[in-house]
Amino acid sequence: MIDWFVDNDIMYADLLLPLGNRANPPEGWTGPEPYTRYMLDAFERWWALDGDAPHIRFFEMMIRAHLGYKPELDALGGDLGALCVVETNGAIGISDVISVCGGYNGTDLINVWDTGLDEHVDKLDVDLVQKPCSTCQSCPEFSACNGGYLPHRWDGVGFDNTSLYCETLYALSARIREAIASSLPASMIKTKEVAA
Repeated sequence: MIDWFVDNDIMYADLLLPLGNRANPPEGWTGPEPYTRYMLDAFERWWALDGDAPHIRFFEMMIRAHLGYKPELDALGGDLGALCVVETNGAIGISDVISVCGGYNGTDLINVWDTGLDEHVDKLDVDLVQKPCSTCQSCPEFSACNGGYLPHRWDGVGFDNTSLYCETLYALSARIREAIASSLPASMIKTKEVAA
C-alpha cells in the first residue's frame, strides 16, 4: 500500500482501522493480530522510505504525540468537543460514526432548532463519553493513542472500555517510540537507572 502511494504520486494519505467495536466487530473478525501486523508492516515500509514517503496522518500524529503534542485526530482520541456534526434532519451529534453504536449518544436528541451548536458538549455529555477508561489512562502508550477511536470502544452499553484495536495501537505506538529513539543520538536519550 505504501509503495502504491509512492508509485502513484500520492503525497497525503491515511491508514485507518476498520469500523467495528466490542458489540459489533468487523466482518470476519478473528482478533486484532492481522490489523496489528498490517499497521506495523506499513509503518516499517513508510519509515524506511524516509523523505520519499508520503504523509500518513495516523503515523505522523503518533510521532507528534511521542514528541509531546496531543493528537487532534479522533482516531487517536482527539477531543470530540471541538467537533459537531449536523445531520440532514437537523440533529446534532458528537460524531457521524457514533450513531452506529446506538445508545443515548447515537440518537437524535437535540437539533439545530432548539439547541445552539455551542451547547452540544454539555447536552450530550461529550467530556464524560469520550473519557478514556482507567486501563487506558494507566497504559505506558496512552499519550500516543489516548484510548483510540471512540466508536471502537463501544461494548453495546457504553464507551468505558479499551479499544477493540488496543493491541494494535499499543504495538504501533511502542514501535514508533522505538524508531524515534533509535534515530536520535545516544546523548539525547535519558535512561532510568535501576536501584540495586
